[in-house]
Amino acid sequence: MHKLTNMEAQRVINCLEDALDRLSLLSYVPAGNPSQELLAAFVAEGVGNIKATLESEWQLEEGHQVMVRSREGGPFGSKGVGSLATSNEMLDQLHHIVRTLCRQLKKSPAAVQVLYAGGPDGRSAPFLAFLEFLSDLTHVMFRKLSTTVEEEATSKNLLHDLSERERSAEDERDALHQTL
Repeated sequence: MHKLTNMEAQRVINCLEDALDRLSLLSYVPAGNPSQELLAAFVAEGVGNIKATLESEWQLEEGHQVMVRSREGGPFGSKGVGSLATSNEMLDQLHHIVRTLCRQLKKSPAAVQVLYAGGPDGRSAPFLAFLEFLSDLTHVMFRKLSTTVEEEATSKNLLHDLSERERSAEDERDALHQTL
């Protein structure tokens, strides 16, 4: 089996951290139709392109939700191939617009500050927990990827030796308690 080089491991970790940063940024984007103050703040900061991207995203989200509701709540439960294809096309457009929004936010610190100023009120607790778990997973992956096989074997042997010493010390302590 091919072993990852340090450079490859760093690349994997950088990809995970980039995804985590993007998700964190997106957690500040309000869902649905936001207040006009937020959109006006983007224009005031000179990032009107982000305003237009957000409006497109919200419009696509709303259209997708309407399409899903109509497909599920139809009189005959119509789940035709045409409606599924349209839904998939809309999802592709939504994915594209969200990636574009992420790129624009990463390029514009002023826009990020506008989102941060909006406050974390709209950030859901489950999503924040997800971000925390993903961050922990990134750290675990970094530790696993940056540890060589020899280091891991040494750590396992050391842990085994320390466990054996602890068990023998407990046995000696129990023996001394019995003799007293």
